[in-house]
Amino acid sequence: MCFKRKLGLLFVVGSLLLLSPIGAIKVMAIADYDGSVDSEEVEENLELPDMHENTIIYNGTINPELALRIHLPGSDNVVSPYVNEDGQFSTELLMREFEAGDEITFLFGEDGKEPQERTIEVQPEEEGKEVVESSADTSAVEEVIEEGTSIDWPENNDSIRFNLSTIGDVDGQIYYAREGKTINEHTQLEDMGPTSFTAFLAPSEEDYEEQTDSDDYPQPGEKVNIYIPALGVTAVIETEIPDNLDVWKEEDNQENGMESNDDKNETGASASSNEGASDNTSAEDSNNNEGTENNSNDNETDGTAENSDNNHTADDTANAEDTESAVSDANESSGGMSALGWSLIGIGLLAIIISGIIWGKRRRST
Repeated sequence: MCFKRKLGLLFVVGSLLLLSPIGAIKVMAIADYDGSVDSEEVEENLELPDMHENTIIYNGTINPELALRIHLPGSDNVVSPYVNEDGQFSTELLMREFEAGDEITFLFGEDGKEPQERTIEVQPEEEGKEVVESSADTSAVEEVIEEGTSIDWPENNDSIRFNLSTIGDVDGQIYYAREGKTINEHTQLEDMGPTSFTAFLAPSEEDYEEQTDSDDYPQPGEKVNIYIPALGVTAVIETEIPDNLDVWKEEDNQENGMESNDDKNETGASASSNEGASDNTSAEDSNNNEGTENNSNDNETDGTAENSDNNHTADDTANAEDTESAVSDANESSGGMSALGWSLIGIGLLAIIISGIIWGKRRRST
């Protein structure tokens, strides 16, 4: 029994030792606040525009010396947007669900002081309020984002899309809106890396027609706005759907192919018609001239035959003379000095024989 009492006492003492540091920290944290953030500091440079049910990107300004947290409806919905040196902030709210009448709480903090809060009430949906801008001049920062952004439209024949590369510090999602439209949950760019994104506008026209009855297919030259929340602002960059994509080329090729086939068919028909007319004309001319040609042939056959024989004889004689002349010329060019050559050879042989006889006599005499 004594052992159990000792065990219980040790448990109580251990619990007190464990809990006392946590309690001390909480007390110290509360005591550490030296009053609250001054109201004048909160009001300095403050602009919190109305937020609407259909708002997706929200911009505002605060005192850049203060930290900002935004509490949205629901205890866990807390946003801590980036605040630049001019107090500008931009945040993306698509996935937050709230309705008109809900309160949005903005907490403004400062080291060592209890945060101050301001609230705004969500307004009903209003056209054009998908992106809420502040009245601050953000052109300088937007220019930095624009200069650091590049847009490429791949020449892909099965879809219309663009790839985007931009600076870092993107605060939330990037959206696009086609000309005359606005951003929505279907116009988010797909995140491909730290600074790389891609957007799929539509499949090829054939696939598009199969998937939807809408005739709202993207067209070459159509403007597209891209919304990039970064560096505390929302930069709006405009691009244009090129007219040299493969989807357009493929349609042009098909049209040109059809025109080419039509031209060939027309050309073939015309040629056949001309050939038929030519054949008919030739047949008529042949029939009309047949009698005349036969008479002419009958009258001229004998004379023509005699002339032909005479001509052949003369030609044969001329050919024979030409052949003999050519052979003679060839012989002369190849062996025109043959007689003189044989004479020289004979003289040489005779000289050798005489020299041999003389040499033989001299040898006998010695």
